[in-house]
Amino acid sequence: MILSAFRFRLALTLVVVPALLVLLALCGWQLQRLSWKAGLIAEAQQGLAQAAVPYTGQAAPDPLKPYRLTGLLYPEKSVDLYGHRVMGVTGAHRVSLLVLDDGTGVALNRGWVPQNWPKEASSPQAFEGRVILRKVEGSRGFDPANANVPERGIWIYGVPDQLAKEWQVSALIPQVAYVLRDGQDGYSPHSDSFPLGHLPKVNLPNNHLGYAMTWFGLAVSLFGIYLILSLKRNVKPQDTPKP
Repeated sequence: MILSAFRFRLALTLVVVPALLVLLALCGWQLQRLSWKAGLIAEAQQGLAQAAVPYTGQAAPDPLKPYRLTGLLYPEKSVDLYGHRVMGVTGAHRVSLLVLDDGTGVALNRGWVPQNWPKEASSPQAFEGRVILRKVEGSRGFDPANANVPERGIWIYGVPDQLAKEWQVSALIPQVAYVLRDGQDGYSPHSDSFPLGHLPKVNLPNNHLGYAMTWFGLAVSLFGIYLILSLKRNVKPQDTPKP
C-alpha cells in the first residue's frame, strides 16, 4: 500500500538524498573513531601496566607510560592546586620541587591532601617513585597559566614555568610528574598517609558510539519525513473547501 501511494518528487529527493548520505557518512566516521579510541585506551592501559623505566631526560616522554624518578624532594618549595575532591571531600593536589640526580628540576604532583593540610618539614628528602610525565595543557585555546594568581598564592594548575619562578629555580622540565599509587588500597580522604598518589587509570572518554547513534537517528528521521512527504494524499470531494 505504501509503494502504491508513493509519489516521486524530484526537488524533495534532490535535497534529501545528499543530506542522508552526509548523515550516514558522519555515522560511519564516528564508528571509525570509536574503534580508534578503543584501541588508544587499550594501549594506554597496557602502557600503565608496564614496569617503570628510569627517566633519562627525554625531550618528549611518552605520557602513557610510567617512569621512575630518583632525586631530592624539597617540601618547603610546594604549592597546593585547589579544586580537587576525593570521595566528596574537598582538598588539593600538592606539587613540590624535585631535583633529579643529574640536577634536572621537576614539578612533582605528589597527590591529594585535605584542604589546608600543613606543609611538611623543610629539610630535603630522598625520593624514588613511579610517575607519569604529562604536559599541563588547556582545551580550545585556554591557557592554564591564566587561571593562576601566584602573587596571591592562588594555584589551580601546576604550570612549570610559573612554578620555576615561584621556587626561584632556573628551569623545570615542561612536563609535570604525577606520582602513581600501586593500587586502591588505603585510597581514602580519611587515610592517615598524605599525599594520596594518583591512581593509574586512563581518563580518555569514548562517547563515539553515542555520536554515531545520533547521526544514524537523524538519518532515519529524515528518511521517515521524506516518505511522509512523498505519499499521495487523497482528498474527498466533501472535504474540498468551498469558495
